[in-house]
Amino acid sequence: MIDLVIVAEKSKYSRNELIHYFLNQLVDTLYKTPFIRVGFIVYCKYAVPLIDLSTEYRNLGKIYAHIPILRGVPEPAKAIYEAVEMLLDLEDQVTLKKKIVLVASFIKEPSISLEDALEYASMNDTRVLIIRAPQKKTHWILAEYEKAPEGIYLRKNNIPDIINELLK
Repeated sequence: MIDLVIVAEKSKYSRNELIHYFLNQLVDTLYKTPFIRVGFIVYCKYAVPLIDLSTEYRNLGKIYAHIPILRGVPEPAKAIYEAVEMLLDLEDQVTLKKKIVLVASFIKEPSISLEDALEYASMNDTRVLIIRAPQKKTHWILAEYEKAPEGIYLRKNNIPDIINELLK
């Protein structure tokens, strides 16, 4: 069983229509893949869990589309901490892999350390795939993630590659 938490930013800084399209494509692929539970968190200044780990996540894209643009400086670290806690709360003996997909703009530097949140996820045997979806040029991102394979820039034409990377 793979436990996957999708953490998506919804702000004026992120490419929300593209994120919505990505979520729909991801759900369509995941629904054809057995033994996956999905959780869903939307964040900006605060992180809000909307779907606990479940095999019933078909409407994830619709849920994201109906959420209004959230205000404040995006805090991806809060969302990662929330996602790790979701994974730990619902972990069981059949969980083989724990993954978090972080979709973020990285336009504004957050006040909470992303590096510490990523280390916390790593200490809990959780892989984090970072997907960048900014409205404009990114001014801030950890240098080591800028060039790392985990730091993927979201485009319509590379969504199948991102989904394949996620399912590895």
